[in-house]
Amino acid sequence: MAEIPENASPYPHRAGNLALIQYAIDWNESQKGLTNKYIGLTRKLCQYMALFVSKNPIEEFYNYKDLDLGINHNGKGSYLEGRAYGVKYFKGL
Repeated sequence: MAEIPENASPYPHRAGNLALIQYAIDWNESQKGLTNKYIGLTRKLCQYMALFVSKNPIEEFYNYKDLDLGINHNGKGSYLEGRAYGVKYFKGL
């Protein structure tokens, strides 16, 4: 431990970044062909917002899991909130 300076970041990918910005595109339609539409909208959003950063965007990734999905706010018996997790991650099964 003595080899690691006190001010070293345990997250080297941050490299001085002060914020993490997350964009979300939400779609509930299940018709065929809409996936490409919404992925395209996500890409357009990222391209547009790149104009407002102080330097080139460091990294971005898609398919970020929603950590709030599946949280149960209404007690153990909340079927509807738990169902949201199943529909999104188990393809409606």
